[in-house]
Amino acid sequence: YKWDMGNGKTSNRVNPKHKYTTPGSYKVTLTATSNGCSEVLSKNAWEFARPKAMFTSPATLCDKTELEFKNKSTISTGNMGYNWTFSDGGKSTLTNAIHSFATSGTKTVKLKTISEFGCADSSTQTINLNESPLADFTFGAVCNQSNTEFKFTGTKPANPVLTAFNWDFDGYGSSTAENPNKIFNIIGKKTITLTLNSNNGCTDVISKEINVKLQSKADFSTTDICQGQFAVFTNKSTVSSGNLIFHWKFGDGSTSGIQSPRHIYTDIQSKTYNVTLTAIVPGGCSDSITKPISVNTNPDASFTYNKSGRLVYFKANQAGGTYYHWDFGDGGSHETSSAQYHYLNYPSGQYLACLTVKNSADCFDQTCQLISITGSVNSLENHDGISIFPNPNNGSFNIKIEKPSDDISIIVYDILGNVIKTIETSKLLTQFAIKLDVSNGIYLVKIINDGNTYTQKITVNK
Repeated sequence: YKWDMGNGKTSNRVNPKHKYTTPGSYKVTLTATSNGCSEVLSKNAWEFARPKAMFTSPATLCDKTELEFKNKSTISTGNMGYNWTFSDGGKSTLTNAIHSFATSGTKTVKLKTISEFGCADSSTQTINLNESPLADFTFGAVCNQSNTEFKFTGTKPANPVLTAFNWDFDGYGSSTAENPNKIFNIIGKKTITLTLNSNNGCTDVISKEINVKLQSKADFSTTDICQGQFAVFTNKSTVSSGNLIFHWKFGDGSTSGIQSPRHIYTDIQSKTYNVTLTAIVPGGCSDSITKPISVNTNPDASFTYNKSGRLVYFKANQAGGTYYHWDFGDGGSHETSSAQYHYLNYPSGQYLACLTVKNSADCFDQTCQLISITGSVNSLENHDGISIFPNPNNGSFNIKIEKPSDDISIIVYDILGNVIKTIETSKLLTQFAIKLDVSNGIYLVKIINDGNTYTQKITVNK
């Protein structure tokens, strides 16, 4: 046998093998000779071009990132197709494959190239992926009067890899905090972008749209009150446009929807209530504010009294008040918790005695009682047997009694009924020299003689 391979090469084997170095069509001729006889047969043999599979990987290799693998495969003639396989099960038939691995670590990438005549070649690379950050975040209510809180909900590579945060607030500045907050003064839609940069070369970016809504500013004023008084709440809430709806909670279970309400607390003990006002913007953001109000119990202004003739002893039932004021019904007054008062200037009858008490919370109470006064009082001015002179005086004066009796007594009182001086008397004396160590003012001299009572005002002017 003699084979002519068509490219200048021959072979004497029965079934030869031959490799053509250049693709193309070759005329192969077989000459068979036996016993001097020969037979020749020619056929065309085709050598097709084999592709050369090659590709490059990205310079930065990160998981959770779209990686583009650049196809560098070649073929001398003809066309070819591509089959990419990835160690996580992913596949692609694109010229330049794009693939993302969910996890970091060692991965393999294989490219198989196939010519149009079925000739194939493959190339495999082993790559090592760094861990990428994953950008994601949530945000709270977005209102134009309040800070909006942004919370990072993605992931960061583990230590020792460091990750930097960069927030872009769409014209309202930026932040490098992990969980920043920001006030957006203008209502409307904004685009918030978070970019994460890890020092292993991996990055991630995410953008989300927010809608800034109109918000009210809740405020009110009030003052502490006393038991039984109306608590008055003055609404000072504002909003830049539109109307507000109000909801009040008074702290005792009661509510109101009035703009500036009044409320009575029924608790009989002093207590502080937390009052909450919510100013509601329909379709927008509400705002709330809570302030305390103290409801203070009133003092007890009840009192008791005892009488001794025209001398009445008054006593308040409750001690510890910061202010006591007695009105005795005849123009006299006093300002202690207890008092004694002589009804000396007016005839017998009923007098309305009133006690007003104030406690440390500036709460008042008043109680009045009718006091019955009996017994006559004579004026010295109408009794010729008794006289006081001089009057006015400087605190020294004389009392002359023409007919002193066994029961004679002389007592000097101030205008409130307090005893200033008791004079030693005797029925053997008809004149008494009195000297008072008192300040300027009006005083009462009370004389009892022979069962009769006499009074006289004197004026001390030093």
